[in-house]
Amino acid sequence: PWVGYIYDFQHKYFPSYFNPKECLTRDIHFATMLRDAQAVIVNAKAVKSDINRFFPYSECEVFNLPFSAFPVTSWLEDDDPAQLQGYNLPERYFLISNQFWIHKSHSTAFQALSILLNDPDYADLHIVCTGKMEDYRHPDHIINLQQEIEELSISDKVHFLGHIPKKDQNAIMKQSLAVLQPTLFEGGPGGGVVYDAISLGIPAILTDIPVNLEIKEEENLFFFEAGSALDLANKIKDFLNFNVSLPTKDELFARGEQRKRLLGEHLLKTVRYVTRKTDC
Repeated sequence: PWVGYIYDFQHKYFPSYFNPKECLTRDIHFATMLRDAQAVIVNAKAVKSDINRFFPYSECEVFNLPFSAFPVTSWLEDDDPAQLQGYNLPERYFLISNQFWIHKSHSTAFQALSILLNDPDYADLHIVCTGKMEDYRHPDHIINLQQEIEELSISDKVHFLGHIPKKDQNAIMKQSLAVLQPTLFEGGPGGGVVYDAISLGIPAILTDIPVNLEIKEEENLFFFEAGSALDLANKIKDFLNFNVSLPTKDELFARGEQRKRLLGEHLLKTVRYVTRKTDC
């Protein structure tokens, strides 16, 4: 018995982000998976909905897993004050921890920062970015982003740290004002960075795309209109004027354990289903 996994249908919504061969390869792979597997797991209700939309005649059972953010014990340990000295971090910053794929829409955040910096009350704000700085599908994407930053006159306010150790990334996140997630598409709620932010109890300001709204009941999440720099700038202002109450370490562990248990129950349900179907 085996269970399949389908990550997302980004190529259906943003075909221009892929070449035709990649789109065809994905279609064939997903169609074969849904034909041959007794069941598949997905990371969001939105992906399950897309399977029903794009493969309406599939008889494969689809199990959407619950959002299961939980902290690794070491993540919540006190950080060494000297750990981040080499990064030369500004005092007040928002963090974007995404790979630099075009659909992550870093540009929206940079434009929002440019809007905010026109107001003296927000002149000390910065954006720190971590993540591998390349997009194999769009080799010029990073160059274009850097040119945009120069044109917006915010080069001294945006900091690229590249692909760094996870321990450092978490420490940087814990010192940030909040995480920014300007993504236009994800296969799971919030993407990896929001998963980590919720695990650590860090606020996040993220796009209002359907997959992200699946976790709107989580604490300290603030949503803005996807692709709108102006709305993001306004939501950042709202956030900075909002009295955020951060959870304790014990609360984070307790919530994480509850999510892990729920995830385990869903996985067991999937395994039992496939095992029964195979025995038949």
